[in-house]
Amino acid sequence: MLRRCYNPTYPSYRFYGARGVTVCAIWRASFDAFIAVPPVGIGPRPSLAHRLSRREDLGDYGPDNCEWKIFNYKGGRDVRDSHGSVSEYVRGCRCAACRNARLQYDRARPKRKKAPQLSLRGLS
Repeated sequence: MLRRCYNPTYPSYRFYGARGVTVCAIWRASFDAFIAVPPVGIGPRPSLAHRLSRREDLGDYGPDNCEWKIFNYKGGRDVRDSHGSVSEYVRGCRCAACRNARLQYDRARPKRKKAPQLSLRGLS
């Protein structure tokens, strides 16, 4: 969370820090405050299936805007980037990302550049 918001060399910074998303001062100063019981903190992570989610995408990370959610049920977020492909913002199961973005699974496969094929014809 801190790297996303404050480290310009972090890959996800452009989705968070570059858009002005910050972390509240209490959470930034102390991890213990982050996992404290509400209203100061958000509480410990309920399970490994849960991810930190902001209720408002443009809002900051803070106790009034964050909650633990199971990743597949983030719902309603536009996860397509400007080229229509699944964004780096979505991590985890590609199937869930496609479902959230209303994309066909086979169209959301990562595109890999094929290595050029060398032809041996005409070299004899």
